[in-house]
Amino acid sequence: MQPYSTFGLLFKDTWTLVPFLQELALYDSLFTITQTRPSDVMKLLRGLLGWLDPDQKRGIGWTLNDLFAVGNAILSSGGSRGSSFISHTSIAARCSGVDARIVKFALDEVFSHALPGANQRFNKPTDAPEDALPREQRSGHDFFERPLLASRDGGFMLFEKALAAPAIIEAVFTVLRSTKLKNFESLVGEEMEHFLRQELGAHGIAALQGDYDDSLGSHGECDIVIECPDTVIFIEMKKQPLTRKAQAGSDTALLMDMAASLLHAQLQAGWHEVRIRRDGFLLLEKDGQRRRVDLNGRAIERIAVTLFDYGGFQDRTLLQQFLQAQLAAGYSPVDPALNAKFDKINAQLEELRTQIAQLQSLVGGRGEAARFFNCWFLSIPQFLVLLDGVDSPATLRLALWNTRHTSLGTLDFYFEHAHMKQLKAVGGGTR
Repeated sequence: MQPYSTFGLLFKDTWTLVPFLQELALYDSLFTITQTRPSDVMKLLRGLLGWLDPDQKRGIGWTLNDLFAVGNAILSSGGSRGSSFISHTSIAARCSGVDARIVKFALDEVFSHALPGANQRFNKPTDAPEDALPREQRSGHDFFERPLLASRDGGFMLFEKALAAPAIIEAVFTVLRSTKLKNFESLVGEEMEHFLRQELGAHGIAALQGDYDDSLGSHGECDIVIECPDTVIFIEMKKQPLTRKAQAGSDTALLMDMAASLLHAQLQAGWHEVRIRRDGFLLLEKDGQRRRVDLNGRAIERIAVTLFDYGGFQDRTLLQQFLQAQLAAGYSPVDPALNAKFDKINAQLEELRTQIAQLQSLVGGRGEAARFFNCWFLSIPQFLVLLDGVDSPATLRLALWNTRHTSLGTLDFYFEHAHMKQLKAVGGGTR
């Protein structure tokens, strides 16, 4: 399942790409458990749930601040690396001001897998949950849903904190969903955009946004536009996660998830590129304010951003292979119930072909190798890592350029970004 060389990621066509995506999904699910930097967890939770009152009592009387306190106590327990055992008492001691009854509820019902443990119905790599079944009867891996494993002595095992970090976010989201909040998913998606704009602003980067109409009357909406001295960066965000069926290697689920995230976002950013190249500018309007973005001969980068990681699917080499293969693709599902969804995907693919033809006429003809070279696929946790040491649009471009022209074939953004930063620090490179 694991490609053993960079060439294993190359030379995919319409016929070979989908089986490769299935293999990669299974490899990620089995061997590359999703990780998040622990220090980003509370920032993410408070940012993504900023539309909720953190002191409002829910359920048996817990508040979001209570859950944040317990989650932070979990991540503060044990050593800096490796597994450790924790108890109700040790966590309660770190949660001053939180009722012991609420701490116990949070540990037992929100953050831990009850005995006998996680992955109880995960027997083979392709096991996937059926939505029609009760949660406790669904197949597939569920280790990622909670950060702790309950032990028979009443305590808990905490695994590597980088593995526990995304599970804390998922656990909080899960208990909030159980309270039947209206429009939870869409409101988190809206807050995701606000959160990234705030983070960019905190790093000295003006994140422009707004609607526009081009010279031909076409309408567009930009989530984020960043003006660097020699580059204009378009960022389009999609909350769509990589679902458990996709992680289990379902070809239809993989295509639907990739179309709703990477493909949709890149189509939107691609039209921004077409229009600014044709007209020379975009006139953005937001809340009655107008801001003109002139191209002025600058390069363009397009970044699709998801809320959570897509693992190896966010590798730039694979991204280019995926988008290139779609130019000759069309899909028909075996299950007639999916016809409407795949009709939408096929319409997106036709739109992509039209878009590429227009871009080719504007830029004088890009070769296949360069056609999607300015495209990226990142998650919010990855973007937070990318922003380390960034204090301006120019240094954001430098951070992107760390890995823009290099692939180590690991399918691991975090490793490759850190490794290239280290190499450039040793070599004194800045470009």
